[in-house]
Amino acid sequence: MRTATITMASMLALGGCYGGRGAGAPMGEGVDTDTDGSEDEPEPAPLGCDGEAFDPGPVHLRRLTHAEYAQSVRDLLDVDPTPYVTGFPADVTTGSFDNDAANQTISVLLGEGYRDAAQAVAAAVVADPARRDAVLGCDPAQGEDCLRTIAAGLGRRAWRRPLDEDEVQALVALTAEQPSPDEQATLMLEALLQSPKFLFRVELGEPTDDPSLVRLTGYEVGTRLSYFLWGTTPDDALLDAAGAGELDDAEGLAAHARRMLEDDRARATLRNFTEQWFRVRDMGSQYRDPDRFPGWGEPLAASMREELALLVDDYAWGDEGDRGFMGIYTADHGYVDAALAEVYGVAAPAEGLAARSWADDAERGGLLTTAAILTVTGREGVTTPIVRGRFIRESLLCHAMPPPPPDIPMVPSPEPGQSDRERLDQHRQDPSCAGCHDLLEPLGFGLARYDAVGALRTVDDQGQPISAEGSFDGQDASAPDFDGAAQLQAALRDDPDVSACVVRQVHRYAYGRAEAAADDCAMDELHAQFTGSGRSFVELLAALVRSDAFRHIPAAGQED
Repeated sequence: MRTATITMASMLALGGCYGGRGAGAPMGEGVDTDTDGSEDEPEPAPLGCDGEAFDPGPVHLRRLTHAEYAQSVRDLLDVDPTPYVTGFPADVTTGSFDNDAANQTISVLLGEGYRDAAQAVAAAVVADPARRDAVLGCDPAQGEDCLRTIAAGLGRRAWRRPLDEDEVQALVALTAEQPSPDEQATLMLEALLQSPKFLFRVELGEPTDDPSLVRLTGYEVGTRLSYFLWGTTPDDALLDAAGAGELDDAEGLAAHARRMLEDDRARATLRNFTEQWFRVRDMGSQYRDPDRFPGWGEPLAASMREELALLVDDYAWGDEGDRGFMGIYTADHGYVDAALAEVYGVAAPAEGLAARSWADDAERGGLLTTAAILTVTGREGVTTPIVRGRFIRESLLCHAMPPPPPDIPMVPSPEPGQSDRERLDQHRQDPSCAGCHDLLEPLGFGLARYDAVGALRTVDDQGQPISAEGSFDGQDASAPDFDGAAQLQAALRDDPDVSACVVRQVHRYAYGRAEAAADDCAMDELHAQFTGSGRSFVELLAALVRSDAFRHIPAAGQED
């Protein structure tokens, strides 16, 4: 039966009812959670804002997302599990991100997927002698000595902490009935990959002087750091740092964070973050009328995502002026390949994706005029300003918008001679519609000069002239706050609510949950540090990992 029955039961049990340290869960026999092995006195608990008791906010048991699972397996075993991961039930996305722990259930189907993937990648490792010896660190023909080496070495990286002797012995014993050394090694790999200790990020921590708080161990903090910045299991350097106590204080943690931010894996994680934040990851599945948009399809969508990623990199990692990351809203350049050149109406570069200046283009430049954003928020027909306004409101301002009431009628198509804007303005006259639509269309109108794939246009879908005047509150059409994308983006760039939303989105991604009232103080402090750094994205990440909340959890532990 191999490991299927054992791991299925343990995964379902852990995923459904793990209570954490504060709920009475045992620390585990023989596990030294103090990173340097000493019997230090508990450290004083941190203080909250204005002298109030410190509250790190709620915490949930987190399962690896499918992307984290795939990258962790790839880094551990040098095997790409993507063909198997694509068969997993999809991660559920709440808001923008798929790592929200509230949605990370374990179904029987997912458990079977983990089993099948573990068996396939383990067999692939052992079947290739060169890869086998490099990954395992030994030849299985050495018998129990090799099995112990696998458990101690590869097991430390897979479970993100050293294994105690009981755990090593249990893994060795699990393989005892296998008929050959290679099959023993294969089964041990399967067990490591199917264990809840690999699939879940369990945080038990250590006591502090405050009975309401638990301090995370160095290994637990290192795990948080690695999945936040790299989206994968900690490397040996980070595990060594955890064991040496280098992750036990804010400055040591920040120093290792800066090392990690120089690695290409940080850029890959930033791309995963922004593609979800800006909702472009699956944009290629959107429908467009092939007669109106003959170039639309996944290849064009891929070019759009690539341009967006390069632009984000420029403002997240580079020095693009005195406004830091917020300068992305008024960026004076973009990136164009042959497919995007058709959308933008410019000459194609000689090859590949090349930088393109928008300095002399009044209608192009900035995040909101990238083809990616305009396409993911575009629709064919009258509703495009609603969708674009909602995107700005929810994703860029972090304002919560309720769903429309079930009895509200759909927006009808414009009458002959009526523009899209006139039809929407008429719809907003209905008091039952105005409450929400006053906050949506007047923002979306600022992007009215762009069609459903981001190309510039001079008339709307009804062939009527376009007005791109808009406002933030929708109350006084005679005194617009902006006219067109450039003015809209300049206002967003300088709006403290927009920079606070950057902080909020990073916080959601880092902790795998929506913010709670207990987080307000920490996010205000992060926003102050972000602003004080010139809105440096790197400094925002460093400030978050330096924070007390990153190293502590409530004593109640993981919540159901």
